[in-house]
Amino acid sequence: MDSLEKKRKGQWTKNQLRVATDAVKNKTMSQRMSADHFSIPRRTLRSDKKLRAEEGEDIDNENVSGEE
Repeated sequence: MDSLEKKRKGQWTKNQLRVATDAVKNKTMSQRMSADHFSIPRRTLRSDKKLRAEEGEDIDNENVSGEE
């Protein structure tokens, strides 16, 4: 695999991830829309939302299982 063909992993900041997750939580964006807008994989948004909920942050647990 050529270095140009390798996927870029983690090309977003923690702040971008938090803003993207909050947009989903506040229902201002769908999970798919937020993922596309912030260039963050949907699975990463789901994982972050679940992790934040487990840490006791004020996150609704809707769609934590990954079902849409």
